Amino acid sequence: MSPEAQTPATADWGERTGAALVDLTIASFVFLVGIVAGSVAIVAGGWGIALGVVLILAGIGGAVVYAPLMLSRKGAGNGRTVGKRAAKLRVVRDDGEPITFWLGMLREFVVKQLFGIVVTGGLFWLVDSLWPLFDDRDRAVHDMVAETHVVKAED
Repeated sequence: MSPEAQTPATADWGERTGAALVDLTIASFVFLVGIVAGSVAIVAGGWGIALGVVLILAGIGGAVVYAPLMLSRKGAGNGRTVGKRAAKLRVVRDDGEPITFWLGMLREFVVKQLFGIVVTGGLFWLVDSLWPLFDDRDRAVHDMVAETHVVKAED
């Protein structure tokens, strides 16, 4: 069998976007629960202020590490977030190695969120999101930076 026949098909833009929306919903929920619970604790006063700060930081931290933690799981879960699993997709490295937590942080937080939204005010995020529509390998800019691509999974 030729190597091309063994290579999974790349995910198209619609599949990638659907998976990203599911993951964004989950990360946003984690973020909002931390913010709301922390705010309630702060308003309560006393020790609630310290608890509130911890809950807010936990919500922010949970939202930041959600995708990298999910992507870096061992075994069959590697390269898959909840959204990617729902869309039957997987992130794979160009060299075939498993996705690590730090590669997930580079791909999902540093490039997409920190640079894509915070540094450029969302302009790069928009370009990055639309890039697969014009790339012959269906890769976004964050895929190129992290040397990954999104493929259709068998399960």
